[in-house]
Formats: sequence, C-alpha cells, structure tokens
Amino acid sequence: YFRFALYYTSGISLFFSFTITNLIIQCLILVSLKNSLNCNTEDMSKRMFVVLSWQLLNTTFVFLLPILVLCLFTFIDTSSIPGFIFAPMRSVILLLFCLNPTQTSLVFLIKNPIHREYITETMYSMWSRIRKVLCCADSLGQQNAIMASEATFS
Repeated sequence: YFRFALYYTSGISLFFSFTITNLIIQCLILVSLKNSLNCNTEDMSKRMFVVLSWQLLNTTFVFLLPILVLCLFTFIDTSSIPGFIFAPMRSVILLLFCLNPTQTSLVFLIKNPIHREYITETMYSMWSRIRKVLCCADSLGQQNAIMASEATFS
C-alpha cells in the first residue's frame, strides 16, 4: 500500500508541477505578444503577469505543500517527533491549508504601495510593542533577581 501511496503522491505532484509550468508558459507567451499592444496595455499586462505569478506561487505554497506534508505524516510514524515541535508544525500546516482563499487575495493587497506601507507600519508598531513588553518583563525579572539576592545577603 505504501508503494501505491507514493505513486499517487508523486502523480499529484507531477500533475500540479506540469499545470503550473503550463500556466507560466502561457503567461510568458501572452506577455511576449507585445507587438500588438500599446505601452499602457503592455505595462498593465506585465503587472498582471506579476500578480498572477505571485498568486500561483501562493496557491502552490498554501495548497500543495500542506497536502503533501499531511499525506507524508500519514505514512511516517510521528511518535518520535517531540510534541512541542509537532503541535505547532501541524497547527501551522492546517492553518495554511484553511486560509487558501485569504492567502491568494493577499497578493492584491500587498501589490498596492499604500496597503504595503500600511502593513509595514502596522507590523513595525506591533514589533515595537512586543519588544517593549519583552524588554520590560526581562528588566523586571532582573530587578527581582537582584532584590532577591540582596535580601539573601542582608
């Protein structure tokens, strides 16, 4: 049965890789037909090609990778993997698999410079807040340790 499962998984992988390659080649052919297009239309088609390429890559990453990993975990004994490693890994894979449409549409948001700037600012502010909390917690822990050591010696 394991042999047939490997054949099945490799067949699916080959099918998706050929499909993705075919779509990319078709996009390249469409972009190369720029003789009949004016400059604005050509620029727009190039931008659309970039967006569709990112969407295709996201779909591959979000859909194909989790399916292959979940199929792999059905064939491999995972009892030797520690729980603190396996639980977050499985959660991330399932979350990626559940968010497929969201991830695909995020490409349009990230391609917009205004949205990209807003996302960058939001991530920076979140990181600075987290860093402040971690630094404050670390400094409070050091102060408590110093006070405890002073209380021991007095």
